Amino acid sequence: MRRLAARGIVVALSIALAGCVSARITTLSAFSSADGHFSVTVPGTMVESTSKGSGPFAAATIHSFLYDEPGGPRFVVIYGDTDPGFIASMSTDAALDWFEAGNVSATKGQQVSERHLTISGLPGREQHIVGPGGSYVFRSVLAGNRLYSFSVKGADFQVQQADSVVYLDSFAVTT
Repeated sequence: MRRLAARGIVVALSIALAGCVSARITTLSAFSSADGHFSVTVPGTMVESTSKGSGPFAAATIHSFLYDEPGGPRFVVIYGDTDPGFIASMSTDAALDWFEAGNVSATKGQQVSERHLTISGLPGREQHIVGPGGSYVFRSVLAGNRLYSFSVKGADFQVQQADSVVYLDSFAVTT
């Protein structure tokens, strides 16, 4: 009888915890950048900032869009136009490999998974990195000379919760 009661408590706790993780979606809103030619669904308002690029992005202004909830995951979209010679010098796969290596280096983490995917009909990548600053899920896609990177950062369970998945799956390159 005690075993059955203990199992019931474990099952109830599992369901309650799963509900907390999956019920995290509060208010989702569509965000689009006419200049950036992208749209995404995010659980709040994104704030834009710009910076000067470097390396193959030296001639570009890097646009960053951020939604950061205290204690919650961080949602980021970054785009910049690369030097056309950089993209012309390699395959799309090689360019995405280069970008993935940069993510691992910048986060000082370890890539635990990678998958190839299609984003708005274009070849893209997803990588999951675990590092000292948390867990990250990065997705990237090249559209012409423009590289888009969109990511979620937080605790491991946060980057896999419902609002993070909706955000990542909703990203689209627009015209």
